[in-house]
Amino acid sequence: VIEAVGSADLRLYLYHFPQMSGVPVTLSLIERLMAAYPGTVVGLKDSSGDWDNTAAILNAFPALEVYSSSEALLANNAAAGGAGCISATANVNARGIVRLIRSIGGPEEAAAAADATEIRKVFEGLPLIPAIKATIARRFGDPGFAAVRPPLVPLPPDGMSDIDRAAGLCFEAVDHVDAV
Repeated sequence: VIEAVGSADLRLYLYHFPQMSGVPVTLSLIERLMAAYPGTVVGLKDSSGDWDNTAAILNAFPALEVYSSSEALLANNAAAGGAGCISATANVNARGIVRLIRSIGGPEEAAAAADATEIRKVFEGLPLIPAIKATIARRFGDPGFAAVRPPLVPLPPDGMSDIDRAAGLCFEAVDHVDAV
């Protein structure tokens, strides 16, 4: 792809998601790509959920913009020099995650991280993407938002009580941020 594009302006972000792809983005692969295409491979989203893997990438490639996939790892990522977080649950808990970002390094960090992580765990306990889409569908009153494409399947009806619980937690986080 890099050679086909053939532009010095191309900036490529790798996506390490071995649970879905079945193919990991290893340290040796990152090293080879960065050596072969200097200035082109500039970042990576680590969706492995494994902090040790994210830390190893950050340690091996300090110039690489590394994003964690979960707000549960955001404070660790920021402290280790990471670029941030790209999280699916930001679609339903944006204010809670903003509260966490604003609190990093301060006295509220632990509480904000606990709140954001609790909401994240509710969604992770369900099929993550269908649960987020079902939450958005409910919030906007549009069942079309809950539609998923294969290989994903819609959230089963028994998952809606967990969605209600998560939505309540999200609204509590919103109220807390608005009060601050």
